[in-house]
Amino acid sequence: MAWPLIQIYQLLFCSVPHRGLTGLQSVNVAGAVIPLSDKVKILGATLDANLTMAPHIKALSSSCFYHICSFRQMCSSLDDTMALSVASALISSHLDQLNSILYGTSFKHIARFQRIQHAAARS
Repeated sequence: MAWPLIQIYQLLFCSVPHRGLTGLQSVNVAGAVIPLSDKVKILGATLDANLTMAPHIKALSSSCFYHICSFRQMCSSLDDTMALSVASALISSHLDQLNSILYGTSFKHIARFQRIQHAAARS
């Protein structure tokens, strides 16, 4: 049987203690052994087994701080209007991406986004 060219994602979430009890390390699907993972990346969002979005937010903040540091190096060669536009585009595009799935996240994660915005405002 030939597989269609469309990728199909099926997720099996189980907590680490539950996986330890069953000894399940991989899943066999149509003869292909698929190892289990604590997190999966789908359409740019990193989901963990508890759906806390912590890995996604950590990766997002790391990427934003990288772009802020690189922006600070080139900021001196731009005029104020252009610097404001570039900084806004760099940071807001990252923060606005997939923000609808972050609705209802914890204050700890919201504070991380606030630190990114404050760092961008200082640069």
